[in-house]
Amino acid sequence: KIGAVALTHSHVDHVNGLVTPVGAIAFTKPASILIHSNEVELLRAEKRLAPALQSLSAFQDGDEIWPGVKVVAAYGHEVGHCAFRVESDGERLLVWGDVVHVPDVQFRDPHVTWQYDTDRDAARQSRLRLMNEVADSSIAVAGAHHEFPGIG
Repeated sequence: KIGAVALTHSHVDHVNGLVTPVGAIAFTKPASILIHSNEVELLRAEKRLAPALQSLSAFQDGDEIWPGVKVVAAYGHEVGHCAFRVESDGERLLVWGDVVHVPDVQFRDPHVTWQYDTDRDAARQSRLRLMNEVADSSIAVAGAHHEFPGIG
């Protein structure tokens, strides 16, 4: 049973699973949907998602949305694109959404931006900052466009 869904941003490839192809809520009980406050209006603009957004709530950078899960700003791909830093039992994971779109290219050259970044300079800066952070630590990364298994 899914009780809540936290979204890194409002792009269609990340939010389509909130509703079925015929527009019904994809969960047996409407889950709580959380998204960055900068993304709320973009998400609400997708009218077909309206049934799933009855329990929409917004978070800010630095918020702890659940115990051990903190919001990390990762602007650029979208105005409120964010990552989630997860810590549990001494293990750490950074779920960074679309910080990297083309792993084969952007891991070799993180300065490369992507056509779907709304602010390419901000996306580049977010990617460089987060890559430096994970390179200097023992935190694992989960990326939406990384090859299977998507964590490393």
